[in-house]
Amino acid sequence: MQHGQPADYVAFSLEPDLTRLVPKFGRCRAGTAGPRRDWCPSPVVVIVVRKGNPKKITGWDDLAKSGVKIVTPDPGSSGSAKWNILAAYTHVLARGGTDAEAGDLSEEVLLQRR
Repeated sequence: MQHGQPADYVAFSLEPDLTRLVPKFGRCRAGTAGPRRDWCPSPVVVIVVRKGNPKKITGWDDLAKSGVKIVTPDPGSSGSAKWNILAAYTHVLARGGTDAEAGDLSEEVLLQRR
């Protein structure tokens, strides 16, 4: 490799980062790229609460309640933060909500607009 160190496993949050390693650029072994062989399409978002969970938070809707504050990375520089936005958004869609409702929840939770 020109930069960095050889690796058997690489973890990226977003597809554009992964595409830097495709074989046409000579950055990974032949046969390792391809659909569902080079990345995990089901990221997991974990919600961590204070000891004893005093606000009784059990999911995304609870994070939008008044008085609840969150800590999350900046989506401008973190792939994980982008997944957080998508998770909040799709949570609303999965329960039958509209795009507008999903956008509202995302803003309430992640931008703490209440």
